Amino acid sequence: MRILKPIKSSDSSFHSENESGGLSFSIEEIDLNQNDGSLDWLKGSGESSRSKNKKRKNRTDDDLDANLSATKNDLDNIIDETKKEYNQLFVKGVRLLSMREHSTHEITTKLSVKCESLDIVYAVVEFLIENKYLSDERFTESYIRFRRNRGFGPNKIRTELKDKGINNNMIDDHLNVNSSIWFDTAQNQYKKKYGDDRVKDYNTWAKRARFMQSRGFSMEHIQVTLPSVDHD
Repeated sequence: MRILKPIKSSDSSFHSENESGGLSFSIEEIDLNQNDGSLDWLKGSGESSRSKNKKRKNRTDDDLDANLSATKNDLDNIIDETKKEYNQLFVKGVRLLSMREHSTHEITTKLSVKCESLDIVYAVVEFLIENKYLSDERFTESYIRFRRNRGFGPNKIRTELKDKGINNNMIDDHLNVNSSIWFDTAQNQYKKKYGDDRVKDYNTWAKRARFMQSRGFSMEHIQVTLPSVDHD
């Protein structure tokens, strides 16, 4: 190995001088394996550097292990908390559906109030649908039957279903506005409200017609249901 060695100007050995601050240097060949102690300073320097590098690497590895351990613990805590929220939300969803049918939109809205994470809400809703707890089709059938029995007509029921997130195609599949059952429903609702009272004038007829219209019946249903004005 060759090194630069400082020498006095009177040194007669072969050298290649480079002036730097008044010092001269010679290039000498040295044997790193010699055991006379003259190179201990050089070997010690190398060993010291390697030792420092090793310690530095060990510290870096320890810090990395500590960070990874902390990250894993944080991740485990997040997973546990997510599972807890999911289970609580699932129980809430099943409880709501056990009381009555809900649309997907209704359940999603109600569960969103109970949980800040929409990802968890959507995961619960998807599970409820896949396992037949939740069905828009079943809800639509149930809702139409329930509202019809309460004396409401198809127009109002359609509007309410749309507000609950049911699409037009599904509504059309289950809400037949031309069915004779709506004439029966309109007749029952009119009798319940007005009985056999006569319609004395057009204003009375118009007032009753507006009421029936507000209940969701069409003009065709109204014209068939309401008696004519009694002029006598």
